Amino acid sequence: MAMQQMQQYIKVTLSYEEEILAHGAGWDRAKEINWTGTNHQRRRNMLSNYHDFIAELSESVASEMVVAKWLGIKDFKPTINGFKNVADIARNIEVKWSRWHDAHLILHEYDRDTDVAFLVVGKSPTYYIVGWSPVALGKARQHWVQAERNWWIPQIALMPPQSYKGSMYAAI
Repeated sequence: MAMQQMQQYIKVTLSYEEEILAHGAGWDRAKEINWTGTNHQRRRNMLSNYHDFIAELSESVASEMVVAKWLGIKDFKPTINGFKNVADIARNIEVKWSRWHDAHLILHEYDRDTDVAFLVVGKSPTYYIVGWSPVALGKARQHWVQAERNWWIPQIALMPPQSYKGSMYAAI
């Protein structure tokens, strides 16, 4: 990751206690959907075992905690069984996580057009908030990847995280 590009990112480090909370919520999410390693259709990496899956869910929860922490939301409690029916944070914020620092923000058909999506990269305990996009704008034709059947928004097309707090989307 180029240093110039990384400077606009927001670095957030979770405490040990926050990591424990994220891992517990990841475990609870895995139990909630009764995933066995072979029965979940939306899993991209079907070679992952149960423990890998819990780790990925825990990192996803941690990324939600990172955005909530940066937004100043006190006592944030991650959802266990919202599964795309409710926003990750507040009423309209979805958080997408990747361990890869050069990842795209990936949107799916089931992502609500009325939400905004944040991209967070890294791994516990240190994460970077890369940027954000209104979901409806991110689902533009130029971002559609037919082979994956979803939208891949490059980081260069995302709005810097700092711009969110003053935007009209922050008040929704």
